[in-house]
Amino acid sequence: MQFDVKQIAAQAREARLPFGRAAALESSAGAAVLYRQAAQLFERLVAAGVRADQESRRQEGVLVQPDTVVRKGNGSGYEQQFNEPLGAVVGLVILETRPEATGADWYRVRFPNGTQGWIPAEAGRIV
Repeated sequence: MQFDVKQIAAQAREARLPFGRAAALESSAGAAVLYRQAAQLFERLVAAGVRADQESRRQEGVLVQPDTVVRKGNGSGYEQQFNEPLGAVVGLVILETRPEATGADWYRVRFPNGTQGWIPAEAGRIV
């Protein structure tokens, strides 16, 4: 995407910005400032799009295996997230799917209380 600095400066004048501000937009320094602001806006828009995409991929699910151990990472070698395993039929939101080094899939999940952790994919079901 390209910006026409002179057109933006003309719009600034029409919007009755102080002459110094409109003139600054026409200078190369003003263009650099404008470019930085546009780049920051673009970064925020991309981040918002990524968040929206991630949100759209989230799925409701439940634990279906009794005594499921919730881990702090996507593999059985990670620490337990909770002191006790969880029972079956616990509601959750599946945030992400990631394979373990062995090839087994793990779900990063969020529980109703907001706590997150990882469970083996075979322990959860999408509802």
